[in-house]
Amino acid sequence: MEDACPHLQPLCAQALQAGCTVRRVPCDWLQARCVLEVAQPLRAGR
Repeated sequence: MEDACPHLQPLCAQALQAGCTVRRVPCDWLQARCVLEVAQPLRAGR
C-alpha cells in the first residue's frame, strides 16, 4: 500500500507478502489521518 505513512509501509509489505489484504478504512475518529485494516485470507475447506 504505497499511500500508507512511511513508518507503516514495512508492515504493509510484510502483511501483503504473507497473503493478507491491506485496505484503508475511512475514519472520522481519533486524530489519525487514516486507519489500515489487515486481514488474513480465509482458509478454503476445513
